[in-house]
Amino acid sequence: MLVMTNSVATPIIEGNAKKAADLARTVVLEKADSFTSLEIDPDTATETGVSEIHKADNGSGYVVTSTTMTGYSGALSVLIGIDSDMKIAKIQVLPNEETAGIGKQVEEEAFTSQFSGSGSDSVESSVTMISGATISSKAVLATVQQAFDEISKLEGGQ
Repeated sequence: MLVMTNSVATPIIEGNAKKAADLARTVVLEKADSFTSLEIDPDTATETGVSEIHKADNGSGYVVTSTTMTGYSGALSVLIGIDSDMKIAKIQVLPNEETAGIGKQVEEEAFTSQFSGSGSDSVESSVTMISGATISSKAVLATVQQAFDEISKLEGGQ
């Protein structure tokens, strides 16, 4: 009986988990409907910090999870939405240990909104570093650039 219940419930639970994860990704890529995970070489993930790349099934772009160890207070992870024109749709800095009131400003809309609309060749010049939090600001910028680099590699240099 338990085996039968498990065989019925498991696909439902997995489907609901995928829907929840896809919904979270649409925060940074609103035009997407669902996603397919792209395979990343584990060595590359360790070297670059890019741990996940998901391609939108409707062709609207990608969502990348990238982490750098160079934040002021340690690891800094960023969810990055990149549209089909290879421009940033939106980024979201994930929970971190940056200094309250200073480094934590990288989570705020005033900082993250500067990335929107930038491509890999213009993102650095589009973002004003946060005074007093340049290490944290540069760490976020580095994660975004890593995301662009990895998508380009996976998609054959597009």
